[in-house]
Amino acid sequence: MEESSAYKPIVLHIIQTLMRDYWGPLWNKVKDNPNLLETIPGFFLKPEKLIIYIGRTHIGIEYIGPERLNKIANEPHGVQVEYIDYSLKVCNLLEEIVGFKYENKHNLPLPSISNDLVLPTNAAFDELNKLKWRWAAQEMVMGINMGCVIAPEGQFTRLINARFYDADENGLRTRHVKWLDLIPCRYDDSGEEFDKFSI
Repeated sequence: MEESSAYKPIVLHIIQTLMRDYWGPLWNKVKDNPNLLETIPGFFLKPEKLIIYIGRTHIGIEYIGPERLNKIANEPHGVQVEYIDYSLKVCNLLEEIVGFKYENKHNLPLPSISNDLVLPTNAAFDELNKLKWRWAAQEMVMGINMGCVIAPEGQFTRLINARFYDADENGLRTRHVKWLDLIPCRYDDSGEEFDKFSI
């Protein structure tokens, strides 16, 4: 999927709102209390990139950047933003974000916040077993022989430190999502002249 110029104003509005109501106040709080650097993810204070995913039921915001910072800059800085439009595609937005196709289509809904989710495809599960992956040694919530998880409609959902695995003829493939917020939205294409999009 590609960036759609029709959604540029929506993406700009989201970024401006987050800067005003979330990142800005957070940055100021940490600047006044540098000891908070020990507990706040670095990608909130100095993200390398934000990826905005626009779906039919959710808008995803994925943070890319360092997990920890040793110091905070003197001023907030700009951030690279990419946005990808999936609104015209009937799909599981999370499966598109992850980039792996799950054989099983039994999709479990996510809770509001998910920490340390591990979700291999069936092919990846077999490959991880071949590699003698120590399942019991991991602190995780794991799904086996299931489809990709879904974000329930109308519900805010957050993934923290989620790992998705797939395998092909070249071996194991991994997708690490450090932090992904899924904000409910509504896409209505029932109008004859205009589609409606609301958050």
